[in-house]
Amino acid sequence: RENLPIYAIQDGYVSRLKVSSVGYGWVLYLAHPNGYTSVYAHCNKFAPAIQDFYLDTTEAVQQNELDLLLPENKIRVKKGELIAYSGNTGGSSGPHLHFELWHKGTPVNPEDYILF
Repeated sequence: RENLPIYAIQDGYVSRLKVSSVGYGWVLYLAHPNGYTSVYAHCNKFAPAIQDFYLDTTEAVQQNELDLLLPENKIRVKKGELIAYSGNTGGSSGPHLHFELWHKGTPVNPEDYILF
C-alpha cells in the first residue's frame, strides 16, 4: 500500500537523498555509526523535515530530480523516527518499500543481522 509510514531502523543520518522518475524513484540512504547503510526506495514522500529540505533544495536549483550526498550533520535521525512514506515511484511495478542493507559498500541480507 502507498503512504504507510517508514521508520529508521537505527540511529544515523541521511547520507544520500535521490529523487528520480526512474530507478528507485524517491529514495533515502541512511548511514549508521556501525558502518551500515540502510536504503528505503520507491517512497511517495519523505518525513516533514526531509521533505522540507528536498523542497528548499529543488527550489534553489530549479529542478525536481536530485541526487544529493549529504554531510553527517545535515539531517540526523533516531531509531524508530519517521523518515518517509511507502509508495510507487520510479521504476516500481506496484506500491511497496524496497529495502536494502549495506555494510561498508557490500550488500548484505538484512535477515542475517540484528539491528533492532
